Order: sequence, then structure tokens, then C-alpha cells
Amino acid sequence: MAFLPYLENNQTYRDYQMEFKGYNHSDSPGDQEFYETKNLTLGHYPVLAPRAKRGRVRAFTKFNGLHDKDGLLWVDGTGLYHHGQKVGDVSDSKKKFVTMGARVLIWPDKVMYDTEKEEIVPLGKSLTLTGATFALSKIDGELYGEITASDTAPLEPENGAYWIDTSSDVHSLKIYSSATGMWTSIGVTYVKISHPSLTGVFNQYDGIRIEGVTNAQFINAGTDYVVISSGTGWIVVIGIIDAGFTVEGQITISRRVPDMDYLVQSENRVWGCSSENHEIYACKQGDPTNWYCYYGISTDSYAATIGSDGDFTGAAVHLGYVLFFKKNCVHKIFGSRPENYQITESRIRGVQDGSHASARIVNEALYYLCPSGVVRYDGSLPTNVGDALGVTRRFSNGIADVLDNRYFVSMKDDKGKWGLYIFDERTGLWIHEDDTQAQAIISSQGELYIVDQNGVLWSENGTLDSRYTDSQAALEGPVEWMAETGDILMNSPDKGYISRIELRLEVEKDGYVEVAVMHDSDGKWHPRDRVYATRKRLVSLQAIPLRCDHFRIRLSGKGQCKIYALSKTMEGGTEL
Repeated sequence: MAFLPYLENNQTYRDYQMEFKGYNHSDSPGDQEFYETKNLTLGHYPVLAPRAKRGRVRAFTKFNGLHDKDGLLWVDGTGLYHHGQKVGDVSDSKKKFVTMGARVLIWPDKVMYDTEKEEIVPLGKSLTLTGATFALSKIDGELYGEITASDTAPLEPENGAYWIDTSSDVHSLKIYSSATGMWTSIGVTYVKISHPSLTGVFNQYDGIRIEGVTNAQFINAGTDYVVISSGTGWIVVIGIIDAGFTVEGQITISRRVPDMDYLVQSENRVWGCSSENHEIYACKQGDPTNWYCYYGISTDSYAATIGSDGDFTGAAVHLGYVLFFKKNCVHKIFGSRPENYQITESRIRGVQDGSHASARIVNEALYYLCPSGVVRYDGSLPTNVGDALGVTRRFSNGIADVLDNRYFVSMKDDKGKWGLYIFDERTGLWIHEDDTQAQAIISSQGELYIVDQNGVLWSENGTLDSRYTDSQAALEGPVEWMAETGDILMNSPDKGYISRIELRLEVEKDGYVEVAVMHDSDGKWHPRDRVYATRKRLVSLQAIPLRCDHFRIRLSGKGQCKIYALSKTMEGGTEL
């Protein structure tokens, strides 16, 4: 008996995905990951959902800097604004900021904005004088009476007589006691500098530099001094001179502030570094106006020369330690006061040059962009967290900040394309949000603010604070979003096809969700019907049954929605 040929049924596979694991721009993303995303959020994880509408807050005329100090502080052109109100003027240049209590230091201007007094004051001071007088005095500025300067003691001195002993290279002031018949050295001597212009310029314990004095004995101690006391028209510094003198020419007395590249605040001190000078500095404790005050006490200023190669690339404070980064190392500051400060050097992946603004704390870990990608630094060694961005991709010009558990970083890849990427530490997942090229990213009062390449300020969650908004402030329109899978391969060497796609979803009013399929990387997307506003339910979409070796699925849409599950039905075939 003859029989017709027997055809076996094609094997059917069904994959049901209920977890969406974010962005993985590698050659082989997982079945629950997406090769490309746009305008999604991990805030509803494991549900797939678009981000919230951003708020267009204002446009800057010339953006020069953004900072948070109990609300937004920015520089537009030369104007300094706090809480949306102009509080003064600074130079027209890009700014770096560091907060110290109620004060905000602004670099490279070397000025300080006091938020309580609402005034801008320079950190340094410089005064040029003609005809200043110098005289030996007591600590309170009172001048001594008659003083004898000689290499032998005066004969038959009166009780309380003063003698400057010049018999050695180091001269000393002595006082005579008739009760003991002995000359006793006065341990510390002072020089009073007098000029009418000195009234109210320098404060007690300011570190100052005095230049232009030619008296060899006075300048033998150097050019840097500490103001011990001051009064109307005078200051007193530590020193000794055999006789008073007047400087006929000009002298300059200055309270200097060093040039620094990066600044941070820790333990009531502002710390900074200079690549040009290869130095690290710390201001006097509690006083950011004094950087060269060396009085021998625990609150002194501090400076150290660094011997490692290369320029500084960034600075941060992590777990109570001040860190100064170079491209291939980090210098960590140990200690509590200048006499026990120690600086160690660790050869690790440091902050990439140009990405100093990427160094931010998420919970207890420091994240930053290094030459090989985004890393997490726990205080010992950095570990990669950015492999999902593409193992072979290299990024630069990172700018970041943190909102809740999320690290927002805008950076440029090695093909010149900018992107805003978000790492959620809670889930360990990434999302590529969009192609924003940020000039600044600042977290302030529960909102994240981004200044784009056009100088427009946006709020990530749509906050429109009336203090900051201009006349065009508004929420953006419905968010257009997209999620594209990687290649989905058949579980056999034979070709097959996808026959059905099902979504469990809900779509809000005026929104829609669309599904499209690409076969064998041919660059052609085959869209299916859109799903418009609907309550939560399961929707079945018939896919074009094209036999293929592999395929991709793209979910896209406009407006708010939530996708809870994605089901794919695939049928196998032959190798042909």
C-alpha cells in the first residue's frame, strides 16, 4: 500500500519575558536586555516604562556655571544669580564652585559669595604702600622705649632696660633685671608696620607676603608672615630689627590665594590642587581667605609638593578622605591637622582628563569616568560598572550628578556621539536616555537639573520652580520612547520565524505602543498595529511570518505606558 510522505510538525518555542533589564550595547545582550533605548526609566523596574516629562525651565544668555546651594546658583554671562535673583557680578568665564558653610567659593575668580550677607567678596587682598615705617614693638603694637643695640651688654643698666644682643648672627632682645643682675632673653619679638592705609585691611592671624622691603635684617626671615595683631593704621608681625626704619619706595603687602585647578571641601577646609605647580593646598581651618598662614598651630594652612607624573584630572571627598586624581593614580590625604597630614599614592585607574565633573558619590561609593569607562571606587580599587555601555566603546568629557540611587552621566563616545546615560545602583542596570550633550548636571532639592548644549536648563522630573523659570517655561510634550532588543537567535541551526508577539500592558490616554520586527539584520523594520489607550490587559499581535536566521524586536511609542510582559512565539524550520 502506498502512503503519502509524512511531514513532521515544526517545533514551536514560546518565550515569556516579565523582567526588563535595561541597556546593554554589546554584541550579545541578554534576552531581557535592550541593545538600544531612548527615553526609558528604571524607576518602575522590572516594568518597562518611559521617563517622566522634563520641564523646560529657562534659557541662559551665556551659560558659565551651575551649582546647588540650598537651591540653584548660576552664572549667566557676568551675572551671579541665587534663587533666581541677581546677587552680583563676576568675570565672564566658565566657573568651578565649592561650598563651605554658608559661603560659595567661585573659581577662577577667587571670590566668595556669602549667602547670609548676600555679598561677593574677594578671597585675597593686596595693598601697595609708600612711606611705611617699621619699628620693634610689643605684641599689642606698643613701641619699646630706648633700646641699645651692641655686641656687648650696656654698662650700669637700669632695671627694665632693653638690649639687642648683636654678638651672634641671630640677634636677640633682652631685658635687664636689677633684682637678679641678669639679662633675660625675650622669647618672641615683633615688628610694627605703620601706614594710614593699613586700617581694617588685614585681620589677626592672616598669612601675608611682604615684598619691596630692602632692610636685610627684616627680610632675612623671608617674605611670608602672620599678622599677630592690628589696629588703626598698623599691623604687627613676628620679627626683629635693630632699629626702626622707613621705606621710601613702594612695598606690597598681600594675602595670597593660589591658582588651583580643582577644589573640594572637607573637615572645614577647602582643598585644591595645581598642575602647574605640582602642589596640593588646604586653606586655614574655617577660613578660605587664608592659604599661606603658617603659625605652627593645628588650624594652619597646608601645602605639599606632589612628585607623580602628569596633571591633576579631578578631586573628590570619599569616606572622609580627600582624593586628588591623575589619569593613572590617586593621591589620598590622611590625618587631621597639618603636622600629621600624610599623602599616599595609589597606582589605579584615575579620573579621565576632561571628566572631573563625572566624579560623584552614589550612596557610599564614588563613581567616575576613567579612560577605560565608568568605574565604581569603594576606597580600595575601582571596578568596572560600564560594560553594558559597550566593552569596546570609549567615552570622554563626562559630566554627572546623582538623584536618589541613580547616577546620571552625559558623555561623548569615540565616534563623537553624545549621550545621557543613567546607572541605577539599586538594580545595577543602565539606561541610555537620549543624546543630550550636557554643559552641567546638578541635583538640587529633590530634582535633577541639566543644562544642554544650547544653554537651556531642564528639570528631569518636570519641576517648574517659579524662582528659576522664564516666560517660556513649560513641560515638554508627550515623550517618544523606544527599546530595541539584540539579535534573538533560534535555538537550533535551522531557520524559522516569529509568528506571534503578545504584550501585557497598559497605555494612558493619548498614548500608544507599537511593535516592529527586523529580520536577519537587513535594516528594515516591519511594524505591527499600534495599541492605543487601554487598561492593563494582554494584547496579541500577529507578526509577519518571514523565515530568518535571527531577528530583533523594537518596542516604541509615545506618551506614558507600562509594559509588564513580552511573549514571543517562534516556530522552527529547516536549514534552508
